Amino acid sequence: MKKARLEIIPTKSSTYFLPLVDSEIKFEYLSQLCNSYVVNNDDEGAFSVLYKWSGKPDFVNYEKRLMENHLYAGHEDYDEYVLYKFKLTQNMKDNLKLFINGKYSLYSDGDKKLIVEFIKKRGFNNFEKIGKILDRDNNLRLQMEIDIGERIDINSELSSSPEMEKENFSNFVNIINYKPEE
Repeated sequence: MKKARLEIIPTKSSTYFLPLVDSEIKFEYLSQLCNSYVVNNDDEGAFSVLYKWSGKPDFVNYEKRLMENHLYAGHEDYDEYVLYKFKLTQNMKDNLKLFINGKYSLYSDGDKKLIVEFIKKRGFNNFEKIGKILDRDNNLRLQMEIDIGERIDINSELSSSPEMEKENFSNFVNIINYKPEE
C-alpha cells in the first residue's frame, strides 16, 4: 500500500499568483484550498492547487467542473488531498515570469485588483497591505525602513521574491510504501 505524507508550507504564489489563475478557473471551496504551487515534479508550465478533498456531493460536482475547465491538465491524489493541475494562458505565463522575479508592482492594475479582491474573498485581513506592496506604497516603504532599521531603495519591491523550492510541490510530498499486516 502507499500512503502520502505532505508538508504544507504557505507559498507566495497563494497570494501573488493564485488570484490571477482564479480569474479563469473561479476556484470555490476556498476553506478547503490548502496551497498552490508553480512547479510540480519539476514540470514547469503547469500551476497546481492543493485541496482537502471532500466526498460531499457539492464538492464532487465542483471537482467535475474543475476537470471540465479548458485549462485543466490533470490531478494527483494524496490520501485526503488532491492536487489539481492547470495549464497557463500566455498572459498567465507572462505574469508568472514577473512573479518568479518578485516584480509584483509590474502587474497590471487589473491584475493587482484581482489579487486584492481574491484575498478579501478568502477572508484574509491583510488585503490592504498586499495592495500597498503591489503599488510599492511610499508610506509602507517608510514604515518598513523604521521596522528593519535600514533604508529601502525607492525602486525596490516591498516583498521578497518567492523561494522557488517552496513553490515546488514535489519538495513537500513523500510516498511511503508499506505492507499491511496480514
